[in-house]
Amino acid sequence: MPTALGGETSVFYDFTLGEDDYELQTFEGAKQQVFYYPYLQGSIGLWGQTELTLQFVPEVKIDASGYKTFGGAIKHNISQYWLGGNADSQALQVAVQVVYSLFDSKIFFDGFEITSTDPDQDALAVINSLTVNANAFTGQLIASKRINKFEFVGAFAVSANQFDYTMGGEGDFLLGLLNDAFTALEDTSVMMRGNIGVNYHMHNWYLASNVTLGKFINTNLSIHYKL
Repeated sequence: MPTALGGETSVFYDFTLGEDDYELQTFEGAKQQVFYYPYLQGSIGLWGQTELTLQFVPEVKIDASGYKTFGGAIKHNISQYWLGGNADSQALQVAVQVVYSLFDSKIFFDGFEITSTDPDQDALAVINSLTVNANAFTGQLIASKRINKFEFVGAFAVSANQFDYTMGGEGDFLLGLLNDAFTALEDTSVMMRGNIGVNYHMHNWYLASNVTLGKFINTNLSIHYKL
């Protein structure tokens, strides 16, 4: 199946509307295997060993398509309640975190027709865009252990995700039917995942690596600077 970043596809769907047969060729992606994007992220310590983090990704353009994201998180250290306020910096630390993220994308592609298998029938619709809005809430339990310059991190997270899909183009009648049908995909889904990672600290810098294990496997490598 094609993806937003994938290439050409020859996948077709056949369906019947009324007494006429139609076929729908799935759209092509942006033909990008890898792309890079900048984002801004900052964290600030609040009272009671609580930390606020905000992340913003300006709109990233791929040809005519683009997407942008925004997210925020609040993390609270709960190990302070049994370790005390002057705990050893290398003691086991435990925290809880609540995260919200918003993802908006609009994908434009070469318009394709939903045509009847009868060549004398006019095209029922032309589809040339797909808008996706996603909201996600995540709660996770995080534990970390510092050993000299190395910090080992593990987490267990539960996420609730809500996606809204809207197709755009010409042919209000069929587009309305398709967009109404998308409501079947827009139920909130819940998924669990685990994270394991290792951070290496160097003065005000640290190198962070992370692997997420769940329905998919994701890896992340980043460099952080602490003000």
